[in-house]
Amino acid sequence: MQPSANVSVAATLTFTDGSIANLLYLANGDPSVSKEHFEVFCEGGVARLEDFELLQLVRDRKSKRFRSVRDKGHRLELQRTVQAMMSGTEASIPFEEIVEVMEVTFSIAKAIATGQPVSRESPGVPLATASL
Repeated sequence: MQPSANVSVAATLTFTDGSIANLLYLANGDPSVSKEHFEVFCEGGVARLEDFELLQLVRDRKSKRFRSVRDKGHRLELQRTVQAMMSGTEASIPFEEIVEVMEVTFSIAKAIATGQPVSRESPGVPLATASL
């Protein structure tokens, strides 16, 4: 299920180690504000990535910022995949991880459709809850 351009979705993933992830697909914001924002809080540090251009790392009240050209990595991912296929070497993203991502994606779609939390039997695949 793909949300339409005017639908916002919030999904929470709960992992077996107690960590959580909040995924927000928000269609009601102003286009002048960055549309992709990623934050990681881990072991006393914080990493923030904004629009795949600005990275901020914070630890012990010290902050470092890095700016680069926006790159989501799609081209490099395809190049490495084709290279691995042609050379017979291992892909840069293991197949098992791709399957896990798809399982989570389907779980979120099911949670949106049913309005109920969806739990996966596979180890490492988180419980998904989602709402429109």
